[in-house]
Amino acid sequence: SSSVEPKQAYSRLCSCAVCSTKKEHVEALKDAISFLDSSDHACPALSYRNMPQAARLRLLDEILNSTCIGERWMPEFVFDEHDIAVVSGSAAPFGVGARVCARKQLMFSQLVDRLQITPQEHLRCRVGEVAWKTKFTGAAFQGAEGLPGPFRQSLTLICASLTTQLARTIDSSSAIASAASEVFERGALLIPCPNHSNQTGLNRNLLIVNPALQNHQPNNTATQNTTNWTWTQFGHRLEHCYRFGQLLGIAIRSKGLLTIDMHEWFWRQLVGDVELTEEEEDRLFSSFDYTAWNNLRFRDPTTGHEFDENEFKEYYGSLTYTTSASHNLRELALPQQSKTKVVSFASRHQYSRLCIKARLNESAPHMHGILRGVHSIVPKRAMRLLRWYELEKRICGSKTLNLVSLKRQTVYSPSKFNSKSEIVKNFWKVLESFTEEQKSKYLQFSWARSRLPPVYDSEDKSWRMKVNILESTSKKKTDNMLPTAETCFFNVNLPCYSSFEVMREKLLLAVTHCSSITS
Repeated sequence: SSSVEPKQAYSRLCSCAVCSTKKEHVEALKDAISFLDSSDHACPALSYRNMPQAARLRLLDEILNSTCIGERWMPEFVFDEHDIAVVSGSAAPFGVGARVCARKQLMFSQLVDRLQITPQEHLRCRVGEVAWKTKFTGAAFQGAEGLPGPFRQSLTLICASLTTQLARTIDSSSAIASAASEVFERGALLIPCPNHSNQTGLNRNLLIVNPALQNHQPNNTATQNTTNWTWTQFGHRLEHCYRFGQLLGIAIRSKGLLTIDMHEWFWRQLVGDVELTEEEEDRLFSSFDYTAWNNLRFRDPTTGHEFDENEFKEYYGSLTYTTSASHNLRELALPQQSKTKVVSFASRHQYSRLCIKARLNESAPHMHGILRGVHSIVPKRAMRLLRWYELEKRICGSKTLNLVSLKRQTVYSPSKFNSKSEIVKNFWKVLESFTEEQKSKYLQFSWARSRLPPVYDSEDKSWRMKVNILESTSKKKTDNMLPTAETCFFNVNLPCYSSFEVMREKLLLAVTHCSSITS
């Protein structure tokens, strides 16, 4: 942290509007003022690694609110249900076992069309507000329009469309790297990591950016510095990268969660945490392509002992200074090396390091486009306030439903009901009996999102669930009713069922078959 006293730090702040506002009004900046580094004369850089998390998060929200449009015109996005790719079947991350009914246009493609004609300033909403007014046309979502329920539903469908491109009913046991391109569309923005296709290593459920998206980059892009690239160098084929970045920025501002499980390296690049040691490079690379990393160790796969020179020549005698991107989708050239040059035994470790760096940067031009999209919605300096796992949680929420947090955020109506009431106890017992997939469906049913936002303290008042208990004089009539939900307000209307068994049956029926917004 800086040794500058708070008053001195204030006096040395730049005079830009943002800093002036923070100096006078932002309590979070006051909490963190001793951590400011005043060495940057243009604007002080924040030592975010040393700041308390609560202060960083409050400061992030204040910066976002100070950079939004005051009297913002809210765009209206109309999504045609007849053009939406409908997904059913397993809720596995990228469509394993899913049945995809691809109609005219994927939901994400519809979003791209609408973002292209919307000024980016009007997407910079205040924290917690919706970015656009959503309206659905078509049978499945007839009459669904407005906010915020339909907005969250649109985010869910957008995320689903980004992952349906990956599936033609993948048989994980038979998928191998050489045939991986056969189980997802080569033009998909996001693809499963090689560990999924190879069924080796960790993180088999995570996604990476497709390194084979067509572009107009110069040769050797995997190892070039992207800092000074212009957008025209990317070509129109990478438009979706930019719009995907805008979607991420909108999620940060609106706190609308995206159900997309990306690899750690993706999030690290978004927050600029890219300075890695060799050990960190090895860990990250092996965590998405263990097979390739293991091959670069030049060891016997059975015994684990390192090859000597004769064994190296036997197994790797024709190895040259090239490598392949994920799933063998394209060839990557290595810097300052001829791709026809043969790798010698003495230079094998140098070759290994070059390959790992190239693989970690195989999607560099695409990530550059995504970052441009994010920074059009969220200031770059604000992004640096977050650690990579905090950004992931901000955008994607918690992957599992924490019932303890949900209980803490729940209120009951009428007021005579509380946590000790029998009907309330049965309600929580039912949720506890659900599988993780069923819990996710419950959230989708009740709040039009499949994950909870992060809860950092017990006094978080940014959201709550309200359970309205519906009483009736006839138990038989009540037991025949189904629960309903108001997704805009996270209200669940729960009939006062006569038993745990009846409640579980009715609630499970509702969350399984009623995922569409109808009014």
